[in-house]
Amino acid sequence: MASFTVNWPAVVVGLSVAYVIGYIWREAHHSRQARQLGCKPAFVRPSRLPFGIDIMLRYMRSIEEQDQQNDDIVLYDELGQRPTWYQNVLGNWHHVTADPKNVQAILATQFNDFELGPLRFGAFGPFIGKGIFTSDGKEWYVGYDS
Repeated sequence: MASFTVNWPAVVVGLSVAYVIGYIWREAHHSRQARQLGCKPAFVRPSRLPFGIDIMLRYMRSIEEQDQQNDDIVLYDELGQRPTWYQNVLGNWHHVTADPKNVQAILATQFNDFELGPLRFGAFGPFIGKGIFTSDGKEWYVGYDS
């Protein structure tokens, strides 16, 4: 019987290269879309700790104190009343917005251009199941077909 060995360094290098290429492609794709849509760069929310650990701790504290919405208003003021910003939470970069035009684009005029992605479903799906907070695209329309 022939033995099979795995060249782990080659596997790690291959996966690393694939990750970097995917990252570069996604960034280029998003930049191209932003230029086509005339998007301006979002304000980057500063973080005192690496990977936005302080941002996550603040979210957790406000949730524990049942003060999330009030803290969002305080944060809005702290950030100079900017309606949209880009932030890093535990190494994941994402946008936060309350700008009416952005909300309209996300929920209505450009709905198919946005997605929550697997991270959101993985984090909340086990607790709340499928719904508007964990689903993308056609899953929103289940039961609403005419």
